[in-house]
Amino acid sequence: MSKADGVTGPDGRVSFIGHQLGGVIPAPNSRDQQVKSARAVQITYYLHNYDSVTQDAIAEQWENEFCKLVRQLAAASEDLYVQSLTSFSLWRDFHKTGVLARSEVLVSLVLILLAATVSSSMRDCLRGKPFLGLLGVLTICIANVTAAGIFFISDGKFNSTLLGIPFFAMGHGTKGVFELLAGWRRTRENLPFKERVADAFADVMVCYTMTSSLYIITFGMGASPFTNIESVKIFCQSMCVAILVNYFYVFSFYGSCLVFAGQLEQNRYHSVFCCKIPSVEYLDRQPTWFKTMMSDGHDLSTHHDSIPYQNHFIQHFLREHYTEWITNTYVKPFVVILYLIYASFSFMGCLQISDGSNIVNLLASNSPSVSYALTQQKYFSNYSPVIGFYIYEPIEYWNSTVQEHLKTLGNGFNKISWIDNFFQYLKVVNVSASTKSEFITILQTSFLRSPEYQHFKDDIIFYKMRDETEIIASRMYLVARTTEKTREEVVELLERLRPLSLINSIKFIVFNPTFVFMDRYSSSVISPILTSGFSVLIVLILTFFLVINPLGNFWLILTVTSVELGAVQCYTALSFYLCF
Repeated sequence: MSKADGVTGPDGRVSFIGHQLGGVIPAPNSRDQQVKSARAVQITYYLHNYDSVTQDAIAEQWENEFCKLVRQLAAASEDLYVQSLTSFSLWRDFHKTGVLARSEVLVSLVLILLAATVSSSMRDCLRGKPFLGLLGVLTICIANVTAAGIFFISDGKFNSTLLGIPFFAMGHGTKGVFELLAGWRRTRENLPFKERVADAFADVMVCYTMTSSLYIITFGMGASPFTNIESVKIFCQSMCVAILVNYFYVFSFYGSCLVFAGQLEQNRYHSVFCCKIPSVEYLDRQPTWFKTMMSDGHDLSTHHDSIPYQNHFIQHFLREHYTEWITNTYVKPFVVILYLIYASFSFMGCLQISDGSNIVNLLASNSPSVSYALTQQKYFSNYSPVIGFYIYEPIEYWNSTVQEHLKTLGNGFNKISWIDNFFQYLKVVNVSASTKSEFITILQTSFLRSPEYQHFKDDIIFYKMRDETEIIASRMYLVARTTEKTREEVVELLERLRPLSLINSIKFIVFNPTFVFMDRYSSSVISPILTSGFSVLIVLILTFFLVINPLGNFWLILTVTSVELGAVQCYTALSFYLCF
């Protein structure tokens, strides 16, 4: 059989099968591109549906049984690798994404709890705050649950992109939690308790308030009518609610926890066991393990003299070593050169960004639809998806001008078309069909009754009014030869075909289920850029009034911009590495 020309069945039916064979090995010394073998075969089944509830239920049941049969075949055969994709597959896999990601979210939460507890701990049993770190993460978890309840009780919509919100919200919330804890540790211990709390809140909450405000502004732009992608709008709306609730929980609930922990520290209670820390004389008479667990790390005589947190090894390294190195005259040129190299690679990486609108990136990695998509990309990427070409109004098919228009519209495609086969049939039988009556009569009584052309019956809709029969709608299928950049080429095909449907005398539409993702890519370029640019402009205006020195504001803008470009470049490089 020839891959280019199609295959002829036992009933004489000629079909184009180029898009249904994958991993093709051509026959040697073959002039007509005969196929020797193929590693993959793609088979498509079409179900009748007459827009009734009963037909929908029957079709869904058939698809369920079909998927079950495919799973049984895949399990029973070691040599045969079978996969399936039905009209309900994407819907099921999108809804299963939350269930499949539950374990990853729980593992991440446990790791965050562990990291927060360890980072808040110290050898000093008085000033260490392991429970405060734990309560900080729990505060953000409760805030996220509250935000989700507020969002959904106000008729919010759920989609799989919302699974990223706990991670974003956790990063924003824990920042405020640990800034508040660090603000407490920066206060002097010889101050009264109320003054220490006031200094901690005054030191931290202004910065955290501005950070939260900037988050709400940027995500608020994404939730505004300027955004034309519904999933992005829902995500940004949820983030705004989560950030707002996070802020109030950190300010109120976690602030109360900090006050309680501060009172324990002021009264010299153990940070873990909540018991009174013994005196130095008593500890000297106890075993070493008891001293290690109950010692505050300082003598009572020097307890209120200094800030003990300055002895932290990170603060000691930054104060004694890093600042001396970074302010050295000979190091500054090296830092500038290193930054220029980093910025150059960032700009180069941003120029390499390519389309990420792929079904593989939208579903859980172990879902059946992703496995099917990966297999299809591996073996069937030489052809575009089968594009349905639907003519939805009566036209004069027998008119030579209309026929030329149809040929022009299908130029560059491999067509699976009843009209092309009909004209070929007319040539074979040497019959003319230049009038409406001749065209429809031969089409109904002769062409569609031939065994090799009976499958075209579902591609034509006839309507009989009195003594006349009209073709009120018809369809054909188009398949385009593509290269490795399949998505970009299919987007170009859509941009070429769809404008023609508006200006052409023949009214038609083109459709394929994968066009949903293509449209998402083609419509999600300009709007996000404009929205992001406007958000950045607002943020820069706000920071301009917050930074006293204009030169400092310039360096702030340059730093943030370079960090964003570097993050995009690193993500692009990581994605490129993972692809190979």
